Amino acid sequence: MKAIKLVLTFVLILGGVLGAFFLFTTSDGGTLPPPPDTTYQTFREQFEKDWELAGDWDEQLFMSHCDLVQQLSTQYETATLNDLNTKTATEVVYKKIFDEWDSPSCAKNVIEKYNNAIKIIESKDNNAKTDPNVQKIKNVYTTYTSAYSLAHQGIGLTPHFDGSNWNSYSNYSSSMTDKRAAILGNSNYKEYLSKIVDIKNGLNAIPEKLSNGRKRFYNELASAIISYYSQTASSERVRTELNNLRNTISKYEGEYSSDSRLSSFARDYANDVYNNENNNE
Repeated sequence: MKAIKLVLTFVLILGGVLGAFFLFTTSDGGTLPPPPDTTYQTFREQFEKDWELAGDWDEQLFMSHCDLVQQLSTQYETATLNDLNTKTATEVVYKKIFDEWDSPSCAKNVIEKYNNAIKIIESKDNNAKTDPNVQKIKNVYTTYTSAYSLAHQGIGLTPHFDGSNWNSYSNYSSSMTDKRAAILGNSNYKEYLSKIVDIKNGLNAIPEKLSNGRKRFYNELASAIISYYSQTASSERVRTELNNLRNTISKYEGEYSSDSRLSSFARDYANDVYNNENNNE
């Protein structure tokens, strides 16, 4: 009902404005005149009143304002009215999205609602991208999505062993730590997003998750090493491969620590090599 009343109000206003235009103006077929100051002020007050009554972003209301400006464009050069329409709409979205970012319980679906509102506004006004409110929203939104993504990212790395080498957990951990530091040091994050409990807790948990992930990585790597060298049957094990295994284990221990499974496997592997050498003499 509220939307219907607003539309009816637009029709009445538009009728009055156009009626006055036809009574007091004649067109010479040249460039359309800008709206008189009184007309501009009338629409400013009406747009602001409509958004105040709506209390939140309302796509239908925004579109009805766009339609009104479009209708007026047949009689006026409406660039200023179009700017007014964009400004009044973005002011509503700006306040709502920054209020949400300032809330400890900030909800992602609410943020996406207002980000989508900006996309709608830009779709109706190509110049909206130059609006300071739009630029600020988009700038902080970029930081928000990065922070949210990192805070909710699964932490861990799967080892890929090729017989002697594997991917580096140290590099992975450093990369994640650097990303976290970049977010925590970001001016947008510090000023607008640092109160969000969900993101803050996620970022704070990363160091411990990286530590636990390191344990999982090297545990899985030890299993991968054993699995790789177990492909060679006991009767076919030779000293060259034993040396490769020992070098691999030495590298593993240099990066992490000794592993009882690897030590036991290396001893068994060495025994098989000695037995095979003795049997071949």
